[in-house]
Amino acid sequence: VGRVRPWIALALPPPIGAPHDASFPSGHVAGSFCVAAFVALALPAARPGSPRLGRAVALVAAIIAALVGVSRVYLGAHFPGDVLAGALLGTAVGMIAAVWYAASERRRTAARCAPLTSPTFTARALEPPTERG
Repeated sequence: VGRVRPWIALALPPPIGAPHDASFPSGHVAGSFCVAAFVALALPAARPGSPRLGRAVALVAAIIAALVGVSRVYLGAHFPGDVLAGALLGTAVGMIAAVWYAASERRRTAARCAPLTSPTFTARALEPPTERG
């Protein structure tokens, strides 16, 4: 979306390395919240035995993502609405990626265990050995 940057709209001095492209939504914030949402949802699937570690890492990731958003507004790179839209977009993408990752982890785990529980394996295990000659 072609929204002008705050420092341009408000006639403020340009920040160092000031971007001149559109500011909506904030890409920095979208990326930060994407990683935070992914970590919050995928880490429990990857390490189910340590829920406290997962919560702590998710909390740190969320705090960092929020600080990125605040800094983008503070620096005049984005309006608050740009940051909010980036946070929503990033969270949605991170959640979709985490659900996909958790499903693939379940499939991978099931595939690893499948030969031990499949009917074919059980039936073959009960058959008497045959002589090959």
